[in-house]
Amino acid sequence: LKRYQMNELFNGIVIKKIPAGYFVELEDYLVTGFLSTSKQFEPGHKVQIFIDEIYPEKNKLRLKL
Repeated sequence: LKRYQMNELFNGIVIKKIPAGYFVELEDYLVTGFLSTSKQFEPGHKVQIFIDEIYPEKNKLRLKL
């Protein structure tokens, strides 16, 4: 996660929908982050997302549209 920067733009693919949002895989990086949005997507949908928060101690990313 150290190579990523907040507000960096990525292409991603929605891989899973959960009640709180979506898990999105950043294309070409094999890294998954969480996207909370009221927009509706289905798994396989391509999205352009930004990194909103990086949590290196938890190895997690929070994403935004």
